[in-house]
Amino acid sequence: MAALGEMAAWLPLPSSFTGYAHRFVDPALGFTLGWNYWFKYIIVTPNNLTAFSLVIQYWVTRDKVNPGAFIAIALVAIILINYFGIKFFGEFEFWLSSIKVTVILGLIILSLVLACGGGPDHDPKGFRYWDNPGAFKEYIASKLYLRTLHNIRLLIKSAAGDLGRFLGFWSVLTTAVFAYLGTELVGVTVGECQNPRKVIPRAIRLTFYRILLFYVILVLLLGMIVPYNSPDLLKTATATTSAAASPFVVAIQISGIQALPGIFNACILVFVFSAANSGKFKFL
Repeated sequence: MAALGEMAAWLPLPSSFTGYAHRFVDPALGFTLGWNYWFKYIIVTPNNLTAFSLVIQYWVTRDKVNPGAFIAIALVAIILINYFGIKFFGEFEFWLSSIKVTVILGLIILSLVLACGGGPDHDPKGFRYWDNPGAFKEYIASKLYLRTLHNIRLLIKSAAGDLGRFLGFWSVLTTAVFAYLGTELVGVTVGECQNPRKVIPRAIRLTFYRILLFYVILVLLLGMIVPYNSPDLLKTATATTSAAASPFVVAIQISGIQALPGIFNACILVFVFSAANSGKFKFL
């Protein structure tokens, strides 16, 4: 991101990173990046629309209304928003983004309160779950290596803990990368800035602090209030159509707070619609 911001401030191009690849590396790389970026958003937008219909099933099951109806309604709304131009789109996204920031800040405060024992259970958890059951869960190594390398079982058994925790981290990392889609938009919008050499460096710096606050700190607090072996957390694998699939709801349920899933589900609905709307804008 810093390198992209430096290039954008030095040489603002409407084509952004695809233009830099074309000009400074090879036209073939610029061509490939452009098409990859296009395919990214032509896939992400339908994915978000599908998620939109799944979230609505928290209130209306597929037995009552076909999920395709909600996908069609959301798609028509997104097309209309994009049809009225950048001014209307920007205003609409501003308010949606404000809601998202408010909800995330609320989750950070709530997670901190729960970690300090301010919930209905009055249990100050602190870093207890980092010690028992631990901050990292073993994955694959504890079973796979003991089964395949039978002859050196004792040696592998002594190393399986660290190796298993690393593989668990690596497995989650490949999934978590998807959440960072969109951070490159600071460089993409350089062609629409009135003074990119002044605005882009500031936006790049703010992007770093936003990632630190909304991603790193929030996940840190989440690891403090939910153990990885929680039975409620394991159930989320089968609850992929509602807020019950969120680890934050699990944390709130563990603390004894009632009536939150519906509210949090509505927030998720706003998030998904906003992501689909912005994805459609970038696709166009």
